[in-house]
Amino acid sequence: MNAPKARLIPKTQPERDKDDTAEKKAPIVQPIPSVA
Repeated sequence: MNAPKARLIPKTQPERDKDDTAEKKAPIVQPIPSVA
């Protein structure tokens, strides 16, 4: 899951960590609107 997202949206490590935390808090809702 994280691999394809990282490939589509290249970002810094802190940003990726923040996204991971958001996913853990709300796994159903997509934290990144650009993917939708």
